[in-house]
Amino acid sequence: MATHTRPATKPHAAGPPDAPAAPPAERVSTTAPKPRRDVGLAWLVLLGLAVLAAVPLVIDLGSAAAWTRAESLSIAISTETHQRKTPVTDPQTSLEEWTPVYEGASRWDLPPGGVWLHQFMFTGIQPTAGTSDAPPQDRAYLARARAGSVLMALLFVAAVYWSGHSIGGVTTGALSAMVAMTMPLVIGFGRHATTDMAAIAWSTLSIAGALWAMRPLRAAPSLPRQLVGWLVCGAGLGLAALTAGPRAVPTTILCTVLLAMLCPRRIGHIMGLLASTAVAALLVTPWALHVHDHNADVWQMWINQLTPELMDQSAIDTLRRAGWRLSLAGTIGGLWLVWLIPALTQPFSTSTGKARRKMMLGWAWLAAALLLIAFAPGRTKLATLLIAVAPASVATGLVIQQFHDLSSEGRHARLWLVCRWIAAGLMLLLAVALPLVGYLLNHRPDAVAWLPMPERPLLATMHWSYYAAAGLALLLAAVLSIRFAIGHHPGRTAACLALWMLAAYTLAAVPLSRGPAMNAPAEPPQLSRPHALR
Repeated sequence: MATHTRPATKPHAAGPPDAPAAPPAERVSTTAPKPRRDVGLAWLVLLGLAVLAAVPLVIDLGSAAAWTRAESLSIAISTETHQRKTPVTDPQTSLEEWTPVYEGASRWDLPPGGVWLHQFMFTGIQPTAGTSDAPPQDRAYLARARAGSVLMALLFVAAVYWSGHSIGGVTTGALSAMVAMTMPLVIGFGRHATTDMAAIAWSTLSIAGALWAMRPLRAAPSLPRQLVGWLVCGAGLGLAALTAGPRAVPTTILCTVLLAMLCPRRIGHIMGLLASTAVAALLVTPWALHVHDHNADVWQMWINQLTPELMDQSAIDTLRRAGWRLSLAGTIGGLWLVWLIPALTQPFSTSTGKARRKMMLGWAWLAAALLLIAFAPGRTKLATLLIAVAPASVATGLVIQQFHDLSSEGRHARLWLVCRWIAAGLMLLLAVALPLVGYLLNHRPDAVAWLPMPERPLLATMHWSYYAAAGLALLLAAVLSIRFAIGHHPGRTAACLALWMLAAYTLAAVPLSRGPAMNAPAEPPQLSRPHALR
């Protein structure tokens, strides 16, 4: 049967004739420069966010002493390890110089990653063979170790930005990073010379690399993209294991597997994750073999971390502790808690539409992190809550992006209409309350005697004009946020909230770091148990 084809120039009954197709040589591609512009914009946004995130982290970084026992212990181990260094002549003993040392004994049971980070930051300080005469709280060592935590905090923010970018693009990545860099835990541990910030940064980088390799909910990624993404995933996983111990491995892998299951091409993603696990094993094996040659019993401790013993608690006590941890985790976001509630509920709203699958990635990641926190073995520690910061940031970035998309169409989600005024009211209230309380603590302590305070004064003495300027800056940021909230601009409203929180942290860092309470050196605890550092 003959096939009839309508000529391109034949007139239609309902319109003019089609234009003839251009010859192949005359076709001009207009899509090639766009990816390059997008990549440049993404890097420019990341650079700007890194500069803003660094401001509250570096303010008076070396002013305060080691004010917690964990920080004092971390500095003591890193300082003693650095002071023991001597020029290496035998290549077979090179790892010996990098073994953590405390009170003259090699601590094979301690993860070395944090100590290695500090050794890198101590570059330029000439080590002295033998036991150091310098106190563990020496300000030069302390400032450099804290600078290492600052770098890890910036890496963490970049990894969150990368994760959000892989799911929803540049805007989602920027919103997620703004949430992450203003989380109180990130500011706190980012200025703290312990290994906690490094551990969560490497773990988040591993998940970010996996998300980039999977390219969720979009066209299949290219082979080079998958190769780079899974290599980064494996490298981050291995460094997390070296920094936090074997317990970081199942936590990172479980979150990655969950994200892979919510994306198409699951089999390929699981194969990539297996390859990443092999890369992580290659990074960890030299140190593991080195430790085994000196102390074969350390393996049992590592296995116990992966398979913790059952705690002597009833089911009621376990659930009660899980509820307490979840309540504590709900307060770590500061003012972002107002937007965390929509992040948990908006994916199930009828107004979500096609964006539901993207938002479910952040929702599922956050839900998995909260379950890991709730039922993690051992005592409740603030460092454990860091697991939820990255997924909470990405989930919040996704919900704010969804509110922005709906507002651009003339539709406004109910949660946006309610939460914008709750956030604005809290900003206005705290813009007045925080500087006022700071002033009263300095000049009228009897007026705030009802507040729970440490034995030593909490804040350094500051002039009244400092608190007046701080209140004015916070009020201006709050008013600007309200202006954008009235105009239904969720993205700009969230950006003003992030700037408000950055200003609050920066203005609080000066009197806090110079105050007597944070300049009373803490004594490092004795490592009576192999896992006392953790």
